[in-house]
Amino acid sequence: MIPFGKLPDGRAVHEYTLANGRGLTLRAINYGGIVTELCCPGRDGRSANVVLRFDNL
Repeated sequence: MIPFGKLPDGRAVHEYTLANGRGLTLRAINYGGIVTELCCPGRDGRSANVVLRFDNL
C-alpha cells in the first residue's frame, strides 16, 4: 500500500499492488476500485502496462 493522493474532503487514497509469479501485476486504488496499472508479459517476455490513466485524482 502506497499513498496515491487526497480527495477534496481530505481523505487519503491509497494504491495497492497484486502480483503473481508469472509476471502479471495489477495496481488499484481504494477510490472506487479503479485499476491504475495492469502489466502483462508479452510473447517476447517483456512486460507492458495495458491501462490508460491519469497520474493523479
